[in-house]
Amino acid sequence: MMMMMMMMIMVTMLINIKMIMSRQQSWEAQSDPSDLWLLEKTFQQIFLRHEPSIRFQMGHQISDMLLQCTFAGRTCVDSNFTLQLSGRYGNCFTLQYPKFVTRISGPTDGLQLKLFLETDEYVPGVANSKGIQVVIHDQDTIPFPEDEGVAVSAGTETFIALRRVQYYLLFIQCFIYLL
Repeated sequence: MMMMMMMMIMVTMLINIKMIMSRQQSWEAQSDPSDLWLLEKTFQQIFLRHEPSIRFQMGHQISDMLLQCTFAGRTCVDSNFTLQLSGRYGNCFTLQYPKFVTRISGPTDGLQLKLFLETDEYVPGVANSKGIQVVIHDQDTIPFPEDEGVAVSAGTETFIALRRVQYYLLFIQCFIYLL
């Protein structure tokens, strides 16, 4: 009986997936990609054809952008940042220093950055806005600016307050039998 119910659930799931896929295919067949989307994808394809060293040179440099940096009242410098290349955002810089830890809240005891964003170098039509994407992540982890973070516009002062919360999910053992 249990096996029969599992089979019915799996068949229902397959039918639902096929229905979703057919809807997506029909929607895509009836709609043309937008010019903006095509321009962005074309730029990314051309950009990603270059060697990483060339892509790095084409992007903004932390030494040019970083006007002021403090963490918990201590000065940080461009050598405290590591580089990660992004197909969408170009050069992404992470403040990566194990001693940068604060236990006191407030704007003066966290990270303060003053950046020169070189907005005159942004490519019209490719850059949808002028600013940066800020991602707060654990040390020694890779940031995903395309999926996470906060967009901060150029010419603005922005405060971001965070509190770390960890959720631990209890493991429930589950078996699926396929015939």
